[in-house]
Amino acid sequence: MTKVEEEKKKENAKLPSDGSGSGSSHLPYREKRCNGCHDKTQESGLIKPKAQLCFVCHPNIIKGSMAHGPAAVGSCLECHEAHSSNYPALLKAEKGKLCAGCHQEKRLALAMHQKVSSNGMFCMDCHDPHGGASAYFLR
Repeated sequence: MTKVEEEKKKENAKLPSDGSGSGSSHLPYREKRCNGCHDKTQESGLIKPKAQLCFVCHPNIIKGSMAHGPAAVGSCLECHEAHSSNYPALLKAEKGKLCAGCHQEKRLALAMHQKVSSNGMFCMDCHDPHGGASAYFLR
């Protein structure tokens, strides 16, 4: 396992359960390494502009030539929390509801999407939420 993979595994570690379920926390936040993202001398309070901040540690998060809109412009906080979340991977909502927060349009291949959804699959099971090499970011 590479160092980056080890960091990612730690980053997605579960928080202790408080009875409300499990979630995730950002590794630098959990380790109280605030200066990894924050700089009190900057007006924004961040080491880089908000749209560039996540790419400091996650430069290769977008794989392929196609990028999901928020990821392409560094709007990671559209889907993720910065410090901690009640959901895995710092997501703002559960997997089954996250994408529908923005994607209200009629699904292409509607019958297929309804079938896989009814079998307990989620958008992210087939689509990479950050981007990919093919249209619709298919895995």
